[in-house]
Amino acid sequence: MATISNPDEGRPQVAPRDNIKYASQYESVVEKKILRDHKQKDKHTLMTMTLNDIVENTIKMVATSGQDYSKQVYQVSADYKLAGGQDGFLDVIKQYLIAFVMYLGDKDNILYVGIILCFVSIIIYFFSISTS
Repeated sequence: MATISNPDEGRPQVAPRDNIKYASQYESVVEKKILRDHKQKDKHTLMTMTLNDIVENTIKMVATSGQDYSKQVYQVSADYKLAGGQDGFLDVIKQYLIAFVMYLGDKDNILYVGIILCFVSIIIYFFSISTS
């Protein structure tokens, strides 16, 4: 979008956002429409997703969890070596735990890990009922 910050200048320039003069009315309308659409865009949460989407995303997360986790471990170990860390047993465990926390924070992995843990707890509960 071309805005004119100096009316004497013929070329479009980047103008400060507080005092904008549009080159045309069309640009003003288009920018307002884009901002309105961006604000009204629905944010996907667990309650707005269908059950099919939840199951599909959980399966995708399980299928790619090894690769994604190994990327996080590599990143943490590279950062740790740059910082001059040692390679003791506790330091390696610390690296893996930090990588796991970073993996959970990436995308929506914590949501899907929670769904998997709930499913596993239900299975354990039914096994507990059936054995007693």
